[in-house]
Order: sequence, then structure tokens, then C-alpha cells
Amino acid sequence: MTRNQGQGFTIVELMVTVVVLLVLITIVVVRLAATQASGRDQEREIDTAAIATGLEVYYQDGDDDAAIPKGYYPGATQILAAAGGSPPFGDLLEGVPEASFIAPERIVTTSFGVDPNYATAPAGANPDGSYDETQALALLTTYPYLYQPLRRDNTFCANYLDCVRFNLYYLEEETGDVITIRSKNQ
Repeated sequence: MTRNQGQGFTIVELMVTVVVLLVLITIVVVRLAATQASGRDQEREIDTAAIATGLEVYYQDGDDDAAIPKGYYPGATQILAAAGGSPPFGDLLEGVPEASFIAPERIVTTSFGVDPNYATAPAGANPDGSYDETQALALLTTYPYLYQPLRRDNTFCANYLDCVRFNLYYLEEETGDVITIRSKNQ
């Protein structure tokens, strides 16, 4: 078929061009979304590592202001009290940037916390006292960074003088896996 001067493109040529452009745009958008999710997961990993390090420093140094001796992690009551401080958690975990307590894409400042039913909640379903994936997922909807202080017998502890280990949980966006960081003193 010969083309006459000035006739333009056929409808088939235009449709093929549009389809190719749509495929290319879809590929770019999918890759961009995956890259953003990966970036948020890296931020979560860095935040929880900073919080875990702050908890380990607390264990090593104690809290002179509250007359808390060395060798204990903060209990649920200390975490809840510190959450109400200004800035939240500012005095509890020295050296941890305030931004580390706020999860990516989280508007409210309650990203780090404990099981709100800690007084009545049993420890996790696992033998070591940790939450199983179902328990952790339910709690991670409230607190993207979930702190679980534990006693020697692997039960949940409210008072700092009982807390000798901890688990810190967050949800990885890319894989949907619950990531657990355990205290060095298990």
C-alpha cells in the first residue's frame, strides 16, 4: 500500500503506538512502586536497629533519672509513660533520633509502642514468649514498631525490674514478613 502525501497515520498505527506507550508506562510505575516500598523497608530496618541499640544502652547504663539499675529493659509502663513525653521517648532512650519512633508513611506519632492490653494479655504463643505471626500482625496495625518486654520465664512484663529481654517487631512491606529483632540478652 502506498501512502499519499499528507494523509497521516492509520488508526492501526496509532493504536499500536498507544499500546506500546501504555506497556512502557506500566513497567515504569511498577518499578517505581517497588523501589519506594524497598526504601520504606530500609527506613524501618534502620529505625528499629536504632531503637534496639537504644534499648541495649538502657540495659547497660540503667536510668539514673528514674533510679533504675543496670541490667533491665524498660517495661510496658515505662514505654507508655515515655510515649506521652515531649518529645515522645526523648528521655527514655538516649541517642535515638526522634524520627526513628515514627514509621514511614505514618502521620501519627504512635509508631512505637507495646501491646495495649499488656496487663491482661498473655505472652506470645511461641515457647520463647514471642508473638506468633498472627498475634504480631494484629498488633502491628496499631504500632508499626512493636516492643515486647519479657521476664526470665518468657512472660510479658510491665515493670522494668522484671524485664530482662525483649523482642522488637516490624512488618516488611515488600514481602509481608514480620521481622523480629531480639535483645542481645536472651
